[in-house]
Amino acid sequence: TAAPGGSTASSLRASLRSLLEHRSFLRLCALYVSARIAVDVLGLAIPLYLIDVLGRRGDISLTLLTMLGVVVLSLPLWLRVARRMDKHVLFVFGSAWFAACLVLMYCVTPQWPRGSLFAIAAMLGLGYAVADLMPWAMLGEVIDEGELLSGERRDGLYNGVFTFLRKLGGASAFVVAGFALELAGHGAGDVQPPAALVTLQVLASLCPAAFLALAIAIGRRYTLGGAWSDPTYLYTGPDALDPLDRSPILGVRCAVYEAAPPEAVFGPLACVYRDYSKE
Repeated sequence: TAAPGGSTASSLRASLRSLLEHRSFLRLCALYVSARIAVDVLGLAIPLYLIDVLGRRGDISLTLLTMLGVVVLSLPLWLRVARRMDKHVLFVFGSAWFAACLVLMYCVTPQWPRGSLFAIAAMLGLGYAVADLMPWAMLGEVIDEGELLSGERRDGLYNGVFTFLRKLGGASAFVVAGFALELAGHGAGDVQPPAALVTLQVLASLCPAAFLALAIAIGRRYTLGGAWSDPTYLYTGPDALDPLDRSPILGVRCAVYEAAPPEAVFGPLACVYRDYSKE
């Protein structure tokens, strides 16, 4: 007799195996973890960077408030932009902006005007919003593609794995930053050794920028859709277009076969669609 719950365990293993075979989801996970490590390393390093490197302990709250305030205020803007362009392209653009601002952060010195730090924090907030928001917006499209590939809708499984990766990215960021600071000799005193100051400067700028560069590289290879700008699930849906539209994504795809294709490809094709009225 099969053990109770055995079929459930087998079903879970099969579902996880199918996730590992879903290439778009794997790329999205790698992209998301890289971006989250960048964001979490920055969040850990910024307060220490302001205190020990720039000597501006009193500006911590206002700097973080400026950055996070811009994040919140820019979310509706980025959501509107995401409706008009491919989300992975927007992610690459926003992450590149984020990385450029982090490189600028590396150049900041205690002699810079106080307002310049707040201006950079605001610019960082614009990129932060894209790097954090877009992967979750892209996840819905990946789930739809997974339904087309497997015939099953598994929102909970995809979101569960994504949430776990969020925690994994945060933990990895703290391990990387903590190990680097310990190795550099950072302590609890007011005066830090030169190696610790350089490490803090790198952790608050170049280190997260490097992880964002990795996320950008992955994002540039992320493809999802029949046309270069369309998600995969749209291939079954009708779309009303201007008859005079001559967009480069429209047309007929042709192929040259080395051998005659099998007869089955010329047979009738069943149209499969999801009837939401029955759910």
